[in-house]
Amino acid sequence: ERGLYHRPVNGPSASAPQPGTPGNTSVVSGIEVTNADALRTCYSVLFYHLTGLLHSAHEFVDASALAEEMVSVCSSSPDAHFLRNLFEHLLTSGHVEFLLRIESPTLENWIAHEKKDTFLLAQYYTLHNLDWLSGQVMWKRATTVEEKVPLAERIDCLTRACNAYQSAQTKATNSSSAVSLVGAITQAGTPQVRQPSVEEINRLKSQADEQLDIASLQSRLLDAILASDNLVNNVGASELDALKTSLVPVSDLYNDYAGPLALYDMCLLILRTCHENDTASIAKLWKSILCDYIIPCRVRDPSAQTFLAELKRGSM
Repeated sequence: ERGLYHRPVNGPSASAPQPGTPGNTSVVSGIEVTNADALRTCYSVLFYHLTGLLHSAHEFVDASALAEEMVSVCSSSPDAHFLRNLFEHLLTSGHVEFLLRIESPTLENWIAHEKKDTFLLAQYYTLHNLDWLSGQVMWKRATTVEEKVPLAERIDCLTRACNAYQSAQTKATNSSSAVSLVGAITQAGTPQVRQPSVEEINRLKSQADEQLDIASLQSRLLDAILASDNLVNNVGASELDALKTSLVPVSDLYNDYAGPLALYDMCLLILRTCHENDTASIAKLWKSILCDYIIPCRVRDPSAQTFLAELKRGSM
């Protein structure tokens, strides 16, 4: 058995035999065979043949059907340790589509709690027609305050959340109600989560849309600041880091960044996004933009001088 379960001492690996490859059958003296060795070898034999079917599934219909059946039989095992090894093998061997088609709370919890892969979990929910849960996962990642996440990734997550909620809206209007799998934060065996109402999905979609609009403005503001050495020097390191790695409240974007840095066009965009129709503020901002282009200038006409003086007085 040592010749079966162990590679020679000078081999490439003494702990991860690869079935199906020519091997040295010499006995490795001084190495005891453990239960884990035998179990790992049994798994490897099974995964070796499964991988062969999965690789052929793209070319042969019969192989595809056999691969689907083999994955189905494997995933129905009650052995949690085996299932985790199966999931890891499918993921690392590049057969993610077969992995995510497995409908299993064990897989759901494995992705959420062991792999902690937000995007993979969202794909899993989408594939099983749980678009609103996919949106929730993306929303949570986009708005997390527990860690620094690059702004571009947050915008990507918000975009995915909006798309997921949009898909959930469409499906919700075509069906009365549906029961989901166990939620991403719950453990297997807990009560199932019922799909929210159409009104609740609409609220989630509107919330995500608004946050995406604000985050997009933040991205434009960040680009404008980084494009100017003068603006960068007028922004503190912590304030700049906040723009890069968090979602800044829209009031702070206006009062702490766009306004003090004289980015009047950004101020106007923020007002429009927030549906603020303060006529006086809008007029003042437009006058400030015009003054940036016109003043200083030299004119001799008294009426032009009067007009420019009035324009300047009403600007920032």
